[in-house]
Amino acid sequence: MKVQKKKRNWTAPLLAVILVLLLSGGCAGHTGEKTVAVLDGEEISLSEAVFYTRMNQLQWERSYVEELGTKFWTEPVSQGGPTFGEELKSQVMDTICQIHLMNAHMEEYQVSLTAEETEEIAQRVDHFMETYGRDVLKEAGADRKLVEKLLTQRFLADKVAEAAVADYEAQVSQEEAALSRMTYCLFSTMGTYDTEGGHREATPEEIIEIREEAEAFARRTKELQSITAAAEEFSHTCVDVFFNDYTNGGAHEAVAERMRKLSPGETDGPIETEEGYYVIQYITPLDEEATAENREMLLLMKKEERCREIYEGWKAEADFVIDQEVWDTVQVDRVLFTD
Repeated sequence: MKVQKKKRNWTAPLLAVILVLLLSGGCAGHTGEKTVAVLDGEEISLSEAVFYTRMNQLQWERSYVEELGTKFWTEPVSQGGPTFGEELKSQVMDTICQIHLMNAHMEEYQVSLTAEETEEIAQRVDHFMETYGRDVLKEAGADRKLVEKLLTQRFLADKVAEAAVADYEAQVSQEEAALSRMTYCLFSTMGTYDTEGGHREATPEEIIEIREEAEAFARRTKELQSITAAAEEFSHTCVDVFFNDYTNGGAHEAVAERMRKLSPGETDGPIETEEGYYVIQYITPLDEEATAENREMLLLMKKEERCREIYEGWKAEADFVIDQEVWDTVQVDRVLFTD
């Protein structure tokens, strides 16, 4: 078996894009169109809410149907909580409120679109209309005019979000940013999957063999004082984990607990978990490349947090009223999209 290239399991917190916006809301509804909500006197059309709902419903169904089944929309997200359908609709309304509030502050931050951005929007509209099939576009009520309006509003909302924190100087200490690096190899006892996704659990005899291989690997790692060199010999995959006092870097909790007790260069294992047996090596207390990237991500996260604070302040002063009778006409209680 060929040796697989060493992979990185990036430990730094996932970067939240400033006020993540998939597709933003439009302006007041067209003449004769139903209004689903009003924000400080600005009417929000039902077509906008339907578009958000159906496009998000498409993505959720792609993510959850295989795992949760076709009836998941009417099931609670958590015990005693809202159903998946109710949760999606709640998030849609939160997004609509957020986008319209951002757009309401365009003049304050002197935000407008450049000619290049207008051209980019046109290209994205073309791509959107070509990407989604007729059935999806029909369910979302997505004609070219609506998509262009929503994408235009997205650009403007994004630019307001960026302008709102343009002068904010976030601070990240060296302690917050610093990341150590560990490398591990996992000898999985989770069984195997066939090409069609069928699962076969490992037998007791196979688990014994896996344990023995992990023990042999751990001995060889200690002899060589290099987990990567041992992995070359065993044709096994290595994974890098970057961690500090604030994050385990995605590592298993038992592995993280053990690695913090090691000194640089030390190896340990096999560490038994429900996933299998881990062999680890503490590589360095300070990985400079990972630390630099972590610092940049933390700075952007703090800007996002600041932007969220600004938005929450606007929201607290805003008058956002949902016409529940109209909103109830948009149902999310069954699977609409199948590939």
